Amino acid sequence: MYSIDHVVDTSQNAIRESALAAATNRTDSSAYNPFNYTFHIVGKAVVPDQPYSKHSGADELLHPALHQYGRDIITSWDGHVNGEVFDLPGGPIQLASGGEFRYESYALTRPQYAGLNYAGNALGLNPQTMISCRRRPRVM
Repeated sequence: MYSIDHVVDTSQNAIRESALAAATNRTDSSAYNPFNYTFHIVGKAVVPDQPYSKHSGADELLHPALHQYGRDIITSWDGHVNGEVFDLPGGPIQLASGGEFRYESYALTRPQYAGLNYAGNALGLNPQTMISCRRRPRVM
C-alpha cells in the first residue's frame, strides 16, 4: 500500500504581535493607528481631530496571509507464507511465516514567524512572540 496526502492551510487575518508592538510603539507618522481619526485633548476630554489614513503597507505587515504546507506519506508491504511441511502419523506438520514493512514520513513547512519563534530566527524576532489568528484550513 502506498498513500500520500498534501495539505495547504492558509491563515487569513493573522496578527504578528511583534510587528504590531513595533508599529504601535513608533512616535513618528508611520506609527500604527487603528482608528480612522487622530485625537487631541480639549479641556479634560479626548475628541476626534481629523481623518487619518493608515500608513501604506501597515496592514500587509500586521496581517500577512500565512501559508502552511503539509505532506504525509505511508508505505506498507506485508506478506506471509504457510503450508504443510511434512506428514506424521498423527497428521501433517504445518509452518507459517510472515512479515510487514511500514514507512511513514511527515513534513510540515510554515513561515518562521507562525507560532512561537525559535531563538536566532532569520527575522530577528523574539522567541516568545506568538501570532494570533483564526485558522481556515483548506484541504486539497
